[in-house]
Amino acid sequence: MSGVHLMAMLRAFQLSQTYLPVDMPAQLASLGQSLQDGLPIIVVTRGCFGRSMDYGPGPARNDTQQSVWELCRQMRAEMSQVLITCIDLPINCSSDIVQACLSEPLNEYRELMFHEGTWYTPTVIDSANLSKWRAEQKAEKAESVDMKSHKVKFNRKKFGWMNETQFYANVWTLSWKAVLEVRPAAVAPRRSDLNFTSGKPPQVRAIQDSTPSGAAATFQKVAAKAREDGDAAALLQSAKAYLGRAKPSEKASLDEAAGVAVEASKLFKSQGQGSEAIGAVKVAVDIFLFANEVEKAVAAAKEAANTAGTEVMKVQAAKLINACHFAMGDLDEALQAAKEVKEAVAAKRDAAALAEATDLVGQAYLAAGDWNEATIVAKEATGNSDKTVQARGFALLGEASNAKALQSEESAVDDAKREAAAAFEKSRALFKETGNTKEEAAVLNAAIRANLTVYDGTGAAKALALAKELQNFSGESGAMGAEATAVAHIQEYARNNSFLEGGREAMLAAAMQAVSLSEQAGDASRKAAAQRVLAEARRTGRGSL
Repeated sequence: MSGVHLMAMLRAFQLSQTYLPVDMPAQLASLGQSLQDGLPIIVVTRGCFGRSMDYGPGPARNDTQQSVWELCRQMRAEMSQVLITCIDLPINCSSDIVQACLSEPLNEYRELMFHEGTWYTPTVIDSANLSKWRAEQKAEKAESVDMKSHKVKFNRKKFGWMNETQFYANVWTLSWKAVLEVRPAAVAPRRSDLNFTSGKPPQVRAIQDSTPSGAAATFQKVAAKAREDGDAAALLQSAKAYLGRAKPSEKASLDEAAGVAVEASKLFKSQGQGSEAIGAVKVAVDIFLFANEVEKAVAAAKEAANTAGTEVMKVQAAKLINACHFAMGDLDEALQAAKEVKEAVAAKRDAAALAEATDLVGQAYLAAGDWNEATIVAKEATGNSDKTVQARGFALLGEASNAKALQSEESAVDDAKREAAAAFEKSRALFKETGNTKEEAAVLNAAIRANLTVYDGTGAAKALALAKELQNFSGESGAMGAEATAVAHIQEYARNNSFLEGGREAMLAAAMQAVSLSEQAGDASRKAAAQRVLAEARRTGRGSL
C-alpha cells in the first residue's frame, strides 16, 4: 500500500467515527490513531559498517548492504508514516538481539548498530579541520614532485594569520554515537611473560601432540586381531608397519608396539624359531631407539642375549646391544663388547657364530672410522678354513674398501671401489657354495653398487651383468636386481648419452619389474624406491622433455 492509500484510509476512519455502530469494539475506534502512529518495519544487515576485522566476507558485501540502508533512508523521506528501522549486527551474533530495538531507549532510533556489547546510532560531526589538513597535504605533495630540479630544498613553514576554518565549513563526517551499553566490551588479556630485559631466557617447552594418529589406531586393531589368533608373524608385521608411520611424540603407542614385538619374539621362541625371535627383538629395539628410549632398548637387547639358546643368537643379540651403543655414541664400549663376544665365540669353535662375531667387530671399527683395523679383521677371517667365515670376511673386506674409497684421494677412488667389488664377488661365490641364498643376494647387491660407483667406464657394464644374475632371484632379491638393472642403464646414459645392452626398452622393463616384485613382496619402502627409479627411467632418453 502506498502512502496515498494509507492517508485515505486514515482520513476515512476519522470522518466516519460518528456513523460507526455503538457496539463496535474499542480496538476499531482507535484504529485511526494506530495508523497515524505508523507501520513498523525492521531491516537487519550483518557486518556492514566499520568493522574490517570482523568475521565474514569483505568490502564488496558491505557495499551492497550499505546500499540497502540508503534505500531505506529514501523510503523514510517519501513515506514518513512507514517506520523503517535499520539494524546492523555482527555475523557471529544471534537474531535475538534485534528484539531490544522495540523497547526504550532504542525504539526512538531508526538506525542502530550493535558492536561488542554496545548499541550505536549514526551521527554527523564537524570535519572542517580534517578537510583543511587534507588540502594542505595535497599542496605539499604537489610542491615536492619536482625535487630533483632544485639543488637546495628549503624547509618552509606556513603561518596562519587568520582563521582558515571558515573556508572549510559545511563539511561533515558520518560517525557513530553510543546510545546503550548492554555489557562492557571484552578486554583482551595483557601478556605478562613478554619481558625482554630480565636477562633470563624463557623456558621453551616442546609441543605435546597427544592426539593419536590413524596409524596408531590401525596398529591397535591389527595387533588385537593377531593376539587373538596367536599369530606371531602378524604381531611382528603390525609393529613393523606402525614403526614406518609412527610419530616420535606417540610415546604410549610406541611402547605398546615394542611390547607387541617382544610378545612376538616369545611366541617365536616357543615355536622353536630362534632367528625369527631375534628379529622380533630387533624390531622392539628399533622402536625404542625411534622413541629415544635408549635404556629400554638396551634392556630388551640384554634380555635377548641372556635368554639366547645358541651362540649365533647370542652374537645377534650382541649386535642389538652395539646398535644401542652406536645410538648413544659410545663407540669404544661397542668395540670392546664386540671383541669380548668374538673371543667367547672363538673358544666355542662355532663357525657360524664366529662369522657373525667377525662382522660385529668389523662394523664397530667401521663405525669408528678405522678402515685399516676393519681390513685386518676381514683378512684374518678370509684365511679361516670354514667357508662361512671366509665369505663373511670377504664381505667385510668389501665394506672396508668402500670406507677406504671415501677417505682416499680422487685418483685412488676407482681402485678402492674395484677392490670392494672383487671382495663382494668372492663373498658371493662362497655364500653360493654354502647355500646361503639370502646372504648371497645381499653381497651380490653390494657388488653391483660398488661397480656402479667406478667412473672409468667399465663399472656400469659389470654392474649390469651382476644385476641380471640378481634379477633371477625370487622375492625381494629379484626386485633389488631389477632395480639395479635399471639404475645401471640410467647411469650409463647420464655418462655417455647411450644405453647398455638391451637399450631403453630393457631399462623400462626392468624398472617396471622392480615395482611389481616389490609390491608382491609387500615391502612399501622398496616399492617407493622402485617407483622413483621407474620415474627416472621414463625421463631418461627423452631429451629436454
